[in-house]
Amino acid sequence: IKNHADLVYLPWKRLRFNPLRPPPGMDRKDWWTLFAEACGFNFKIYLPGMNFILEYLDELAEKNANTLPTMKDFYNLMVQHHEVTPKRVEYFSVMYNRIRTIISILGGNLDCSVGLPLERLISKPVILSLSRLRAAEQEWLITVILTWVYAYHLAEKKRGEELLRLLVICDECHRIWGSHLE
Repeated sequence: IKNHADLVYLPWKRLRFNPLRPPPGMDRKDWWTLFAEACGFNFKIYLPGMNFILEYLDELAEKNANTLPTMKDFYNLMVQHHEVTPKRVEYFSVMYNRIRTIISILGGNLDCSVGLPLERLISKPVILSLSRLRAAEQEWLITVILTWVYAYHLAEKKRGEELLRLLVICDECHRIWGSHLE
């Protein structure tokens, strides 16, 4: 901290982030497709689950054509639905469990239309401290943030450059990648 005046230390409890906000320059639908994929793999519901998430996001887009919905809006939309076919009930059950828990634990952090400008933060040295956040929420948050950064670089056409532009260090991240990949 003494050597880097521009270092940002951010405990997760102070992180304000809207995962449904697309990176600047990226179409909302394109971002939501990547977001659904990140959630699908993180929730272990894969392609059918991703399609389910996209279906809900499409409905959110119709209801919020001129505003940016939040994860709380996504959760509230889920609560309004009642699935009846066995497969949809199964996927809904997993999604509801995960989204409900994310809202329970990170709700205040995610209930904002914009939040911290990640596009400005990634140009600085940042420490995002996830200490005492449950492993499942750590995994989801890191997955979504890294997917957002990837999408931002796609939108900014900052891929394939020879210079290192971003370095991410995850300390003690056995839950995310497993100790076999250490």
